Amino acid sequence: MPTTNIGTPQGSVMSPFLFTLYTDNLISEEPLVRIFKYADDIALVGCHSGAADEDSCTTEVRRTVEWCKSKGLLLNESKTKEMIFTVARKQPTTRSIIINARSIEQAQSFKYLGTILTGNFDFTLNGNSGVSKARKRLYILKRLKYAEADATLYNVCYSAFIHSILCYHFVPFYDHISAKSAEAIRKITYTASIISGQQFKVSVTLNITKGHRAGLIL
Repeated sequence: MPTTNIGTPQGSVMSPFLFTLYTDNLISEEPLVRIFKYADDIALVGCHSGAADEDSCTTEVRRTVEWCKSKGLLLNESKTKEMIFTVARKQPTTRSIIINARSIEQAQSFKYLGTILTGNFDFTLNGNSGVSKARKRLYILKRLKYAEADATLYNVCYSAFIHSILCYHFVPFYDHISAKSAEAIRKITYTASIISGQQFKVSVTLNITKGHRAGLIL
């Protein structure tokens, strides 16, 4: 069995737990900046409306970089991105963030923990990604049909491989579900029902006239 003197083996189930313990005292010292940690990812979220607030965000980034160095944690600058979230039509101009003498790319969209985020709060890309994944997993139900699986197995596989994806990509953002995405969800659920002979139901009610899109039941 391989041994290691530092860190944990690739894919170890202990890695996220130990990372959480190791970075427990990594806390933002700036009131307008929050630090979120999950597994081996660190995200800094700052709220600012002027140069002074921007300085506090930059200071916290610099402090986080120094903390990681002091603890022997290596930051991957190539995977580090900066995103500006705003509802303004004109993208605000900000100074570039520098980490280890490398300028961090300012991205228009970024995939974080399976969710595609965009700076203008448009979740169309995230919805399209969820629809694409769910459609591909309809193949699993087709294979079960060839194997003459029973209803229980159909329900388990649908819940695990299709229903879970639709929930993850759409339920948190139900206010931003487009009519196109709603129709795609209906078609996926209908196709899954036809393939399996089961009744998988979905209800997506859009109230676009009042500027709200709500009523997603999966």
